[in-house]
Amino acid sequence: FTKLFFESQFDQATGQFSGTSPLAGNGFGNLALNLGTLVTYHASEKFDVFGGLAGFNMMSPKESFFTSAYDNRLGMRSTIHLGARYALSDKVDLLPTFLMMGQSKNREMNIGTAFGYKVNPDFNFYAGGYMRAKDAMMAMVGGEYKKVRLGLSYDINTSTLRDASNGKGAFELSLVYIGLIEGSVMEAPIMWCPRF
Repeated sequence: FTKLFFESQFDQATGQFSGTSPLAGNGFGNLALNLGTLVTYHASEKFDVFGGLAGFNMMSPKESFFTSAYDNRLGMRSTIHLGARYALSDKVDLLPTFLMMGQSKNREMNIGTAFGYKVNPDFNFYAGGYMRAKDAMMAMVGGEYKKVRLGLSYDINTSTLRDASNGKGAFELSLVYIGLIEGSVMEAPIMWCPRF
């Protein structure tokens, strides 16, 4: 553990880390307020669209790495996403999506599409490709059984970070439950979340 450094070991006067500071009693907390909304529109049996907005860190909490002499605040992160489902046949759906996020001066934009295949009434299979602008390409496969989704994605750097990662990408595993916990909000929801 000699290579671990913590905020209490940082000396603001010198700008260096000291390994002699005690680690006990270090803790902090921030109130995180996040808000978002999702709107879906079922245009026909073949076509649905959805979109949403969200804001994270709405109260811009102070980060605790520096003392109160510094007004170092975590910037609000805003997100917008849009997507659609178009039924190409009774079993195959086209699912284009767009995501844009920003925090302080940083921006990220993802765009791509997936195909969904209805194996049976309880199980759907998905596969698709996405691009993170000026950064990476991503491939995704996943399945949805009743109200549970499991997905696996892999991204490959296309930016100058390619040199730092030796051209290797990263795997990401996702597990999602869709729906309500029985009796927690309402017995019969008005509208379900959009598919994958």
